[in-house]
Amino acid sequence: MKYHYKSPADFRAEREERAASNRNSKNRSTRVILLDVALLFVLFAILAYAGLLFPGQQYSQAAVQRGAFEITASLNVQFMTPRDAVFYLHVKNVHPVSETFPPELTPPLNEARLELRADNGGLYSGVLPLTARRLAAGETALIRGELQLPEGVRLAKEKRGAIELVWAGDLIRLEF
Repeated sequence: MKYHYKSPADFRAEREERAASNRNSKNRSTRVILLDVALLFVLFAILAYAGLLFPGQQYSQAAVQRGAFEITASLNVQFMTPRDAVFYLHVKNVHPVSETFPPELTPPLNEARLELRADNGGLYSGVLPLTARRLAAGETALIRGELQLPEGVRLAKEKRGAIELVWAGDLIRLEF
């Protein structure tokens, strides 16, 4: 009998060879998928640890207007390390001309006081230095400060923290 393509023996040999190579490709596919899953897991772990995946809880305070400036504050508590608290003081120039913050005041405004209240009733505080900077009309300055609670101490559920400024003899207290 004359075969136009392949003999049955050649066809059988080719089929067995293809089946053997498919087994290798299945193993290779499985390894590639497992490697992809492992890389995704590592990527998510790094993002979560850096605080980018779960940014944490943020508490804000309403704005207070003093002179040419509108002042707000926020407190950010990280998800992965709940002992760390980051304070942000937002200072916006609302005048149509550029102004210097902090302004020339008596007594001078050169620092803000940070407070954190722990769940055990303890009060932890620090100082946020305020350096002079020129703000254009409508520009907002972001001043950042950090406080840490000791090991084993957690942030209070209510009245978590505050930023205090003494502005020309007036106390401005922004609570969270």
